[in-house]
Amino acid sequence: MTGQTMNSMLRDQLDWHWTHQVRRRLDGLTDDEKEAS
Repeated sequence: MTGQTMNSMLRDQLDWHWTHQVRRRLDGLTDDEKEAS
């Protein structure tokens, strides 16, 4: 596995995690609630 392939895989995993996990939890929170999380 090349460094470029690994980089691409890691970016895809981070993007998926942000889109499907983190972002959903942050939607609808106020700035104060986000800082406390």
